[in-house]
Amino acid sequence: MPTIDLDCHGDANWTLRNRSGLAQLPSKDLAARLDWSRDHEVGKLELIVASKIAMLLLVKNRVNLELKELVQELNGRADAIARCIEHASVLPLRDSTAVWRLMVDVDSFILQSRSAYEIVGKFLKAFFVQVFGRQIDQGEIRKAVEEQGVDWIWTEILNKARKEFFHNQAPAGIAITLGSVNPISNLDGVIRVEGEADFHFRNRRAIYDGFSRALTAIEQGIYDEATKLG
Repeated sequence: MPTIDLDCHGDANWTLRNRSGLAQLPSKDLAARLDWSRDHEVGKLELIVASKIAMLLLVKNRVNLELKELVQELNGRADAIARCIEHASVLPLRDSTAVWRLMVDVDSFILQSRSAYEIVGKFLKAFFVQVFGRQIDQGEIRKAVEEQGVDWIWTEILNKARKEFFHNQAPAGIAITLGSVNPISNLDGVIRVEGEADFHFRNRRAIYDGFSRALTAIEQGIYDEATKLG
């Protein structure tokens, strides 16, 4: 029975976009090295990276939507929030599953972020052997990214969160911290982790933005090296 593959990558296919850009360069040798099938080692990794980035984008957008819905609810419950602060009590949401959906998606975001980070590194090592005929290690990748002004602080945040969420503890609940001037517009959410420091939602933004900047820097570094080929 015949089967067909569905296009599940779309605009999130960073690896294919990168390869398409390199294919526009005049080097015939480069064009030949970029010609691989999906069954080739690099081709397989290319699809895996595209899948991971698409999954990460999806779960990031889900968390953003859930946070937006949380803010909308809190904006209409100023009196209930005031009572919780006065009596040091918990705030029940109208939909009791909302907290769990948000925790699941933050948990998934951390998992997919770490997985995407590791898969991109594996892809780059195979890519450099195929296209540039040389080995590359994590230290060289980090240095190339840093030279373009992108730091790796986000990886430290990610590694710490991964260890806390998947090795030591599990998410224990969600709390919100309120700003002093405009409490709701300045809120920050935290995932409670028993016995560990809370995971702030702003760290989620730092992880995703850092990863995105790193991908852009890597793409530029690959392009710059490719232009040196005859």
